[in-house]
Amino acid sequence: SIPVVYEIDDSLLNIVDANPASKYYGRPDIQFCLKHILKDVDYMSVSTNHLANYYKEYVRDSNNIEVLPNSLDLTAPIDRAIVPPSPAQFKILLTGGISHKADWAFLEGIIRDLTAESRGKISFTVFGYVPEDFKNILGLRIISPVTVERYFGILSSIDFDLMIAPLEDIEFNYSKSNLKFVEAGALAKPLLGSDVLAYNQDIINEKNGWLLKNNPYWWAKTIRKLASNKDKVKEAGKEAYKLVESKYNLEYNWKLWYDFYNKIITEYKK
Repeated sequence: SIPVVYEIDDSLLNIVDANPASKYYGRPDIQFCLKHILKDVDYMSVSTNHLANYYKEYVRDSNNIEVLPNSLDLTAPIDRAIVPPSPAQFKILLTGGISHKADWAFLEGIIRDLTAESRGKISFTVFGYVPEDFKNILGLRIISPVTVERYFGILSSIDFDLMIAPLEDIEFNYSKSNLKFVEAGALAKPLLGSDVLAYNQDIINEKNGWLLKNNPYWWAKTIRKLASNKDKVKEAGKEAYKLVESKYNLEYNWKLWYDFYNKIITEYKK
């Protein structure tokens, strides 16, 4: 008589070998157990429409899958940290965990070349996981990983103009959410992201961000262009904030969670 709700934001049944979590979730016994668990859950909440469609075949009742989008409380006070500012004229931020190792593989040459050729006018900061190939890049700023509770406070304290978020165009990443866009937009910063499902549903190219195929030439060329037009970058950040404020604001979206769980309680009281 107790409802079971499964909350998930990844497609765990097709996890790629490049993802460190595949050592666990890719095991046949774990896959078997996960499918068994999914058949027994009464409700599921996910962060994207693609995930909702993905899990339909694994749950008992696909009508009980609810999409609850990434949302941030834009009115809450931020517990900011002290992060020394960068002296560079144009500052780029890359943030994420080790699961992005393959996604970021083509960036190493771009970061190295743009940092060197700009003579420090363009700087890159990596917050979180740092690939081995990045660690000897002169001028690269590194901020170590922190707990989830401290993450946004650190993020909001970093001095940056543009966030970048490459994602491989593979099936596993089709279930990725727009979290990086929401985080950047909440701080009135634009995102330069891969032209994949996670970002091309929100980014209007050259208006509130930039979308690119994963070609090093085009990423380097676009970053050079944006570095020489900071006013355009700032305007895109303002547009990104408008979208996040209207669509991904917890001040309004809390009701989605309330309605979902109230529905569960109501149905189980019958």
